[in-house]
Amino acid sequence: MAALSNITNTKELERQLSAITTALGHNSNADDNWQDQEKALQTLRNMLNGGDKAWKDSIVREMRALSSGVVQCVGSLRTSLSLAGINVIADLGKQLGYDIDIYTHDTLLLCLLRCASSTKRMIATNAMEATRSFLSNTPFRHRTLQHVSALMNDKNVQARHHAMLHLQTILETHTSHIDNIDNIETCLTKGLVDAAPSVREASRSLYSLFQTHWPERASRLIQGFDAVTQKQLSILEPKRTPSRQQQQPATALSSKSRIRSISHPPSPQPTPSQSAIPRRRRLTRSTSTIPRKRSLEKEEEEEEKDAAAPTTSIETPNDEVDRRMSLASLSSAALLGMLNSNDATSNCRAIRMLAGKLKHYPSSPLPRDIPDINTLVPILLNYLTSRYDDTILHETLTSWDCLAGIFTRVLTLEQYLPVMISASQNDELPSATRSLYTRGLARLKFFLNHQDPQIPERLVHLLSSLQHDPSPCRQYLLEWLDELVCTFVGLEIDQDTEICQEGKSWLSTTNNDQPWLEEGNNIRQCLVLILSMLQDATQDPSSEYYTRLVLLAGRLKLSNEHVFDLVSGDFEKAVEKMSIRQSHDSSSDNSMGITALEEEEQLQQDNTSADTVSADEEKPTAGLIQIRMQKLAECIRHLQRQEPSEAIIQQLEALSDATPVIQRHHIYSGEGDLWIGPIEPRNDTGKMYLSLMECIITFLQSTSHNVQIKIQAIRLVKRLLNNQSAVFSYYQENGKKHGDPTACIAYPLANALLTGIENDRNQEMSCEDVFDDLFSKIPDENERIRLLWSLLNEREQHNKALAVLLIRIGQLSPNIPKHVLKELLDKQAVTTAILIKSGNHSETSVRVAWMQAIVGIHKTIGEEFFVSYLTPLLRVDQLGLVKHYISQNVVSE
Repeated sequence: MAALSNITNTKELERQLSAITTALGHNSNADDNWQDQEKALQTLRNMLNGGDKAWKDSIVREMRALSSGVVQCVGSLRTSLSLAGINVIADLGKQLGYDIDIYTHDTLLLCLLRCASSTKRMIATNAMEATRSFLSNTPFRHRTLQHVSALMNDKNVQARHHAMLHLQTILETHTSHIDNIDNIETCLTKGLVDAAPSVREASRSLYSLFQTHWPERASRLIQGFDAVTQKQLSILEPKRTPSRQQQQPATALSSKSRIRSISHPPSPQPTPSQSAIPRRRRLTRSTSTIPRKRSLEKEEEEEEKDAAAPTTSIETPNDEVDRRMSLASLSSAALLGMLNSNDATSNCRAIRMLAGKLKHYPSSPLPRDIPDINTLVPILLNYLTSRYDDTILHETLTSWDCLAGIFTRVLTLEQYLPVMISASQNDELPSATRSLYTRGLARLKFFLNHQDPQIPERLVHLLSSLQHDPSPCRQYLLEWLDELVCTFVGLEIDQDTEICQEGKSWLSTTNNDQPWLEEGNNIRQCLVLILSMLQDATQDPSSEYYTRLVLLAGRLKLSNEHVFDLVSGDFEKAVEKMSIRQSHDSSSDNSMGITALEEEEQLQQDNTSADTVSADEEKPTAGLIQIRMQKLAECIRHLQRQEPSEAIIQQLEALSDATPVIQRHHIYSGEGDLWIGPIEPRNDTGKMYLSLMECIITFLQSTSHNVQIKIQAIRLVKRLLNNQSAVFSYYQENGKKHGDPTACIAYPLANALLTGIENDRNQEMSCEDVFDDLFSKIPDENERIRLLWSLLNEREQHNKALAVLLIRIGQLSPNIPKHVLKELLDKQAVTTAILIKSGNHSETSVRVAWMQAIVGIHKTIGEEFFVSYLTPLLRVDQLGLVKHYISQNVVSE
């Protein structure tokens, strides 16, 4: 196997990884190959810890092939080979933690957990430490908790002990991501009464951590144990500092002793009676000391009884407060120690723990169990401005946990935003670090744009402080402010879909604050700053900075022209620059418009006439819309003739992206004419959108076409729902006038998607995703539940589709008025019977979804639903099961 120093290019690296995979792939550990395997593992460790990002990327790509060989080595009977495999898994977690795919993550974790039952103490101990490191450095997944919890069913005491330690690691590292703690409660219930003392001790430590994060659940849990177990748990609590009331008996006692000492003042020469007590310590048998000793003991016993009586009654009110304050201070000190550590792994774990604690306290002030802000701010700023070679630390700093959970709570925008912008554009930093900060800024921008209605004001203040500073930060702030203004005036900005999906969980459910740009005074403040910057600008008019200022000033004028007229009088030079630049852009646009039109014409299969070209030269926008309309009609004719192809679908996707119709007023624009046509209420002309949807629905329900083309058609539906959402709403509202959900455009489309979910596993996820998008475009929740009810009537014999509908009925029902649900249950008896009898379905997934629907409906209607609708149709055992889940849902809430 080649030395690492010989690896100079990608081919050598791939050859080396292939050799490692081959060496690890032997099925036996004979003398002729186990040493090769151990060398391969050591080489792999050196590659992981070498710090070369290209090597790590290649290892990630070969992860699955390597993992099977590593797991095989861990299971070897040779201790040295097994330990080498365990160390490799620990290094994989540290170096590639968040890049490990789900399958490999589960494979490696299960391999380590199996070692917990090993009879070799060295292997078990090393595997335990490796598991804790692996869990700390890899992302949390729900299956991780299930795998660890399963160890509590092992007969081996050592395995159960390790399970409790691993659960502690999960709680210390990933608390903010845990949304279901039932498994942890089950393990605590078993562990606290386990026969093995080591398991019970570890369980008590886990309970203490569990109580810190979920005190109410912990208090309910402890009530189920006997008095002995409860006493053992109370011993773990730190000793409380006596309160003022608790100190009073001790003060009284000391005063009595002082009175006694005053009544018998010492003399220079001790008499025999005065020296009785010292002689007692020296075991002197004096007849005079015996009665004195008994009297002293008696007095002390009486004083202790007098002091104990008020103590028990006085300390009770402050008992819980003192205990919580002591726990909080201990937790704060431990967290501060991890933050100040020189170990990046400890720092990252502390950051995640801090984010988890702050997530449970969304409002100020900060909780007592974390360090105060004055302590945290210097630590966090030091992280941001140093150790740029430490990729793991800066990956954690730019994660959602840190950005949305810590920075926006603890630091001010002025403290962290300029530093992050500089790091993302500093060429002296490693490219990996710059990429991390670029990604982090995109996350931060998404979060603040949606969560902080005052973000334009904060950007304006920060920009005003950098008005005369030609730094990258100033340009970035201008672009961000421009995006906010574009969104405000109705111009759509492209967003990263992945970041949008990631960030949804960090957004609060409601944000009804008025946009900052709605106020005229705020627009005025923003205009004064931008126009003054434009007036002072000395850059080349073609520069990015100059162009951004002109664009931003023009969009602010568009948002409130009256305020612009009031302000522009003080900035005549800036307004002149705007007019010169806009006239230049207009002339450029005219020439570019003709070029773009000619390109569109070349893409057309049919030649356009000379009259059309001349008309287009006069009105390029109208001509472009006409060409697109012809292209759309041609694509629809292909679909109507059952001649779909990838090229046709791609053309339709491009048309959808190029002509968005998001707002209702856009229907009356050129893009609206393309999809709806001239709106004539008497004859309802212009049905391009409807015709296209009908063709796609027919295509999706057919069984004679390529699966890949169908998946592409499903993605096209998603585009049409998002890009032409106003057109969809227009036809949906027209269908509602008939009072029948099946007359709306959403009904046949939903039916087609359910058919795709049922018939083809390859289409299942895509169809379900678009199905949810479809319902998100229906704002009225009552309309949604009626549509789901209508769809349920046709899906009695379909397993997957029925489960999808039942799950969504369960999710939606708690938000529906009681009279609407009762109307559906009473007037659509056939559908109601299908709903209730789904509890007898042969598929487990359907029965689980059915239970979710029943619980959701019961939450709105109450006991009347159980008595009037469920009791006549369900068996006694089913009714008992329903009662159990209903009561469990009530308790969890």
